[in-house]
Formats: sequence, C-alpha cells, structure tokens
Amino acid sequence: MDTKTLELRPDWTEAQYPIGHKIDLSNNVCFDAALPTFEFDLNRYSDTSKCYKILSDRYDLYSRQIAIGLGLSELIMRIMSLIKHKGLTFTSIHTSWAPIEMCRKLYQIPHGQDVCYISNPHGTAGTIIENYDELIDKHKLLIIDEAYADFCEEIPKAKYGSPNVLVLKTLSKSLAMPGARFGYAFGHEVLINEIQNLRPAQIALPGIDDNLISILDEIPNHVKRMNATKAYIEKNYDCIPSHGNYVLIKNYEKFSRHFHVKELEGHCRMALINRNMVTKNAINKEHPFFD
Repeated sequence: MDTKTLELRPDWTEAQYPIGHKIDLSNNVCFDAALPTFEFDLNRYSDTSKCYKILSDRYDLYSRQIAIGLGLSELIMRIMSLIKHKGLTFTSIHTSWAPIEMCRKLYQIPHGQDVCYISNPHGTAGTIIENYDELIDKHKLLIIDEAYADFCEEIPKAKYGSPNVLVLKTLSKSLAMPGARFGYAFGHEVLINEIQNLRPAQIALPGIDDNLISILDEIPNHVKRMNATKAYIEKNYDCIPSHGNYVLIKNYEKFSRHFHVKELEGHCRMALINRNMVTKNAINKEHPFFD
C-alpha cells in the first residue's frame, strides 16, 4: 500500500474562509484523502486462528494470552460472567462507558475492590491515568480499556500478559470501524483461558481475517491524520486539551444549542472520526456559532 496517498492534502491547514476566523472543515480537512477499502465476505465463517496469529505476531504474545470478541461489549459480558462465577467484587473508575455498570447490575456483582475497570484515556473527559502501580497493588485484577490509547503517547504502557492486568483494545476508535465488531484482550494465560471457555462459536465477522493486517497497518496513519485535525481545531478555537478522537469546546452553551451535542461539565464534546470524512459539514462557514 502506498502510504503517501494517505497523507493530508498539502493545503489542508489553509482556511478558505479566514475572515473572522471562520473555517469550513468539510473543505479543509482530509475527508478527500485516499483511504483503503476493506471487504467482508458474509458467505463464510471467519478463520479466527489466522486473527490470533496476526495479533500474536503484532504484539509479541502467545495466542493463549489473547482473547478476541465480537466487539468489546461481547468480551465484557464474558468477563463479567467470570467475575460473577468467581464470587469477586467489582468497581469502575475513570470511565464513562455505560455498559460496564449495566453488566455489573445484570450479573448482580457487588461493589468492591477485587476487580477494577478503568478507561485510559477517559472516553469523554479526555483525561489520563499516568501510573498504574497504585491500582495494581490495590486490586486483584485491573482491567484497562485502551480504546482511545492510540491517540495518546503519554499513557503508561501496560504489561501485556501480566497476572493481574487485563488490557482491552478495539477497532472502533482508532480506525472508526465499530461495525467490524472486533475487540480483543491481552492477559495472563490462565485468565484468558477462562474467558475463552465462555466464548460463543463465532466471535469475528467473516473477512476480518483477510483484512486484519492492513487494518492494523492503517491505524497509525489514520490516528496521525486525526490528531493533526484535532491539533488544528484546538489551536484555533477555545478548547480544553484532551486525549481522544474528539475535541472539547469550551463555549458549550452556544455550541450545544446549535449542534445539539452533549454538555459535559462546562464544555462540549465533538467527535471527529469518520473513515470517509472527518467532521464533513459538521461546521458550516455560515453557521451562527462562528458569528
């Protein structure tokens, strides 16, 4: 694949509407950059053994230290079922992902400090936990959801395969492919084995096995473009610095009124990612927000 075709247009930072600092992102951001196409054949089952081999080679882990799920939500259901079966308690901090608490209630898992789930970076506030040592010492198992980790180099590197750490990863954020339903976990062999014993017959869409190498190869390119877009918006508009595939705009009253996005503690969260276009037409040059 020619990675040069995946770069931004040379003039992407040149605003076409510089008067009054107005900018039409649909004309200035890389929605027209060449992007790879991934095809999925729904007439067959996926060869998940191939996916395990690819992830094993990519992350330098044994296949027995990896669990693949039909998205992270399916993996979380298995993990919660295991926590319930083991009679452990559970807590979550530094996260905004609603399914975590929903699953805890579904499996009637009591609050406690045995297992702790975190998102790093945080999914909506964009904050990060800079050190895991205290959390690892405090809990029997630390579950680290790295859905947004590719956008942030500052988060600590979790030790994949550690006995008391389980790391979750997904294609939903880094390449904006939630429909691929491909989530995966890294953990100690014994823990992964118990998670795998709960898996359904098919845990990957057909075709993901043929595309996974090129998908993983494309993630750094896509993240680079997204972070460049984000840095430009944060530089030119009043934003709160954050880690993730979004910007947090401070003028939330005016912004939320016109764009109908959720207010979060005095600011607005605006998602950036779409594989075919980045915030295409999300901000119109004539929009009253920029008057």
